[in-house]
This record gives sequence, C-alpha cells and structure tokens, in this order.
Amino acid sequence: RQETLLVACLGLCAGSAYLALSFGYSVALGAFLAGSLVAESGEGGRVEKIVEPVRDMFLAIFFVSVGMLIDPAQVIQHWPAVLLLTAIVILGKVGAVSMSTFLIGSGTRTAVQTGMSVAQIGEFSFIIASIGLASGATSHFLYPVIIAVSAITTLTTPTLIRSADRAAAALDRNLPRRLQTFVALYGSWIENM
Repeated sequence: RQETLLVACLGLCAGSAYLALSFGYSVALGAFLAGSLVAESGEGGRVEKIVEPVRDMFLAIFFVSVGMLIDPAQVIQHWPAVLLLTAIVILGKVGAVSMSTFLIGSGTRTAVQTGMSVAQIGEFSFIIASIGLASGATSHFLYPVIIAVSAITTLTTPTLIRSADRAAAALDRNLPRRLQTFVALYGSWIENM
C-alpha cells in the first residue's frame, strides 16, 4: 500500500539520519544513505511519486529557514567578499567543468553548455559552512557570505544556461585557427580511442 510505503521510507530516512548523528556524522549523510538504499530497492520510481508532496513541503521549509539565516546587514557589510567569491565560484566551476568535459571527448559546445549549467553551489554548502562554524574552523562572517554566494549563484544559473549556446558559438568563432585545428584533432583522436 502506498501509505505504508511512504511511512516506511520516511522512517528509514529519519532512522538513518539519527543513526548517522549518533555516530558523529551529519544527518544529511544519513538521509543520503537512506535515499540510496531506497533507490536501489527497485521501488525507487514508485517511492519518488509517493514522496513528492512531502519532499516539496520540506524543500519549502528548508529554503525558508535558509532565507532566515541571511543577514542583509552582514551581506552589505561584506559585499566585496560576496562578489569576489561569487565570481570565483562561477568562473571556476564553468572553467573546470568545461575543460573536464572537453578533455573526456565532448565538443566545445557541449563542454561550455555543461560548464554553464553547473555554475552554482548547492545546499550542501550550507551544511558544510555550518559544520565549519560549529567546529570553529571558519569565522562567523563567512557563513552569511556563503549563503549569499549560494543564493546569487542559484539565481544566475538559469541565465547562464540560457546564454550557453551563444557563449559556445562565440567561443567557436573566436578561437584562433591553430586552436580550432587542435580542438578538431583532439576530438577525433578521443573518438578513435
């Protein structure tokens, strides 16, 4: 029955999160492991449909709680750090993912599109930042900065995805001739391997 399956999955998630916490790990790790177990059970598709309303509710609660953690005064006070880290994250992830995608044999267009579609830092950055804050590994000013960077990169990602085709076309047009030849030769070499 669907209700029993839902309650069992939620219980497994809560139980594994509590178990991970009792061993000194993050509750997110326990929930992640429970999700992996459910996905491998063979009922993953069915569970996904059943759990969707619960997921949406917790997702809304999560983002409301994250929004409450942003202190606009501290973000304004540390705006240079927010902008610098945002630029580092976007440029670093676009560059690293694009280059990695190209090196494994995808063309420049696919590489640029892939890089621009993953230019944000995710929700786990909040967890990592809070663990760093709790353990004393990071300073108090860094937490709102990281949350602001995450929010900004999340908001800019759809724009980057929409402009990925234009950026890839511009890159193809503006590559020097020798580099275009190298890209073509490298792509055919990887394809033959």
